Amino acid sequence: MKMKIKAISLCVLCLAGLLSCKENSLRDYKGKPYSDVVHKGDPQSIPGKLQCEYYDFGGEGGLVKSRQKSVSFKKFNPEQQGNIVQSYYLRKRGNQDVSAWEPFIDELKA
Repeated sequence: MKMKIKAISLCVLCLAGLLSCKENSLRDYKGKPYSDVVHKGDPQSIPGKLQCEYYDFGGEGGLVKSRQKSVSFKKFNPEQQGNIVQSYYLRKRGNQDVSAWEPFIDELKA
C-alpha cells in the first residue's frame, strides 16, 4: 500500500515537473505576484533549478534495454520512477502497447 501511495506521489511530482519544463509555458501568464505586508509584490525566488534530464528514463527503448540488463525499478531515480508509472498509465489508457513497462509495474505492485 505504501508503494502505491509513493508511486502516485511520484506521478504527481513528475507531471508537475514535466509541465514546468515546457519551453515558454509561462510566456502568456497574466496573473500578478502574491503580495502582503511582508511580500511587497515582487515574486519570491525559490533556490535551485529544475533539471528535466532527471525525468528521462529512455522511453520504451530505454526500458527494454534496462530489462535486458536486469535493471530493477528501484534502480531508477524517483523522478524516473514516477515518469515510468505515468507513461504506463497514459499508454494503457490510450490502448497502446505497454509490454516494455509491465515488468517494472509488476515489480512495483509486488
